[in-house]
Amino acid sequence: MAIATRQKIKSVDVAKHAGVSQTVVSFVLNGRRDVSIREDTRERVLEAARILGYTPNTTARSLRTGKSHMVGVYTPSIRGPIFAQAIDAFATEAQHRSYNIVVGDPGLRSREDFFATAAKYPVDGVIAYDRPQLGHLDDDMANANWPIVSLGSKVNPYVDHIQIDLYTAFVDMLEHLYDQGCRRIALLGRDWSVTGDSAPWLAYRDFMHDHGLALEVIAHGSARRSDVHAPLSAHIATAGVPEAILCHCDDTAIGANATLYDLGISVPGQVLLAGADGIEDVEFHRPSLSTIAFPLAELSARAWDFLEARMKHPGMPVQSAKIVPSLVLRQSTQRDK
Repeated sequence: MAIATRQKIKSVDVAKHAGVSQTVVSFVLNGRRDVSIREDTRERVLEAARILGYTPNTTARSLRTGKSHMVGVYTPSIRGPIFAQAIDAFATEAQHRSYNIVVGDPGLRSREDFFATAAKYPVDGVIAYDRPQLGHLDDDMANANWPIVSLGSKVNPYVDHIQIDLYTAFVDMLEHLYDQGCRRIALLGRDWSVTGDSAPWLAYRDFMHDHGLALEVIAHGSARRSDVHAPLSAHIATAGVPEAILCHCDDTAIGANATLYDLGISVPGQVLLAGADGIEDVEFHRPSLSTIAFPLAELSARAWDFLEARMKHPGMPVQSAKIVPSLVLRQSTQRDK
């Protein structure tokens, strides 16, 4: 007995269902924004493709166009909530533009490792989030086979880049804590984030100096929330409770909140507490935690704009932008005066 097989849906079927030409279908499904197509027509084509279950032949398209419609995304980690949310934002934007993403090895540490690994995948470009060391030399970028967009608090100035202005955002949060009456403000974070040239440290140092306030830095060793407990407890045992604690990231703020609870210290009654990143978790703690929220949707859209512009115009000047995160003020930094 013959077994019926489902006929493969073709672009001509999508065109008939949507009432448009195959050319329009091709433009829409290939994410062409340089062609004038009404938004309702785009939506109709995308809806027809979804209803019919149309999937483009990516291999044939790659052979025809020389493009894979895949982009590599490199982050320092895939475990940290902020990086997971960033990857999700890049993937969502990629889908809107008819691209797929390949998440690169977060363990890469050198420029050489990056080039060797990226060359194994047929990507059309690379988004490097908080990985400024990936391809940091001008000559390497000029000779690369794909465009690279660098984004984060530290960026690669030799390639297209979008900087997250953490310095301004941290000063804004410090101003808020100061306006709440806090004069003894501690900075809590990993060793590298509370010294050197990190934006949180520089903003904290400058703000405290400008306001004639004493520095109070509490460092912990790793990114794990549990590693905050020992150094914060030890600091409080010897120096007492600060009026406010500003953390370099939300994971640290969550660890600090748990530590303060274990010590019987009230937030915000005895100490105000704030983090940075804007991960979803902090909204659901009690008290809910104030944070410096990264605009990941905007960041992703701008990165893809830069990437697509570079693909079309390889010789154009370096594109650059700066985005200031916004304060999200919640229960943990609201004190009745």
